Amino acid sequence: MPVFKVQCDYSRISKKKFFNDKEPKDYHAFLVVNPEIIPDEYVCVFPKRNNACWIWILDDLIKEAEINFGEPLRATKDYKFIIDLGGKKSAKFKTNNLNQMVLKTKDYWENTVKKIGFWESENYFYEVSEDKKKPTKKSNNNPVLSEKKNDWVKITFICLPIVIFGLLLLLIIKWVSKKPKRIK
Repeated sequence: MPVFKVQCDYSRISKKKFFNDKEPKDYHAFLVVNPEIIPDEYVCVFPKRNNACWIWILDDLIKEAEINFGEPLRATKDYKFIIDLGGKKSAKFKTNNLNQMVLKTKDYWENTVKKIGFWESENYFYEVSEDKKKPTKKSNNNPVLSEKKNDWVKITFICLPIVIFGLLLLLIIKWVSKKPKRIK
């Protein structure tokens, strides 16, 4: 899981449609100032490499995660994003053959953005707390195994009455087919 410190300038808020958006939503745009630190495997590479990388963050997600970028957001502030690329459920810069990372769900946000601060400072005003990542109890989250368990339960509940009915039918047939002994 490669982690990178990217320097970003706030650009603007604009209405955009990404992925499954039915109507345009408010997204905050951050321009990555130092895209050269990101290896080619994480960005779209063109014959003439356009180094412009953008991070688009859904306004509703910023409110949900309670992130205060400082009011008002301005391009004069240099933000430092520490991001994780290549991890499970982490966002990528490759969106529609453009170098745009779109963050619109809390899972992708927490798996991609580790810390946010200002470039000249080592203090961070946002950090993903690690206690959210640790599971509280060990559970079997393997969907394949849980589906197999559910299938056996269903099969048992369907087959058990059929088997019991069949056995009762056999007992009745055996009882009826016995010839009673006649007393002379």
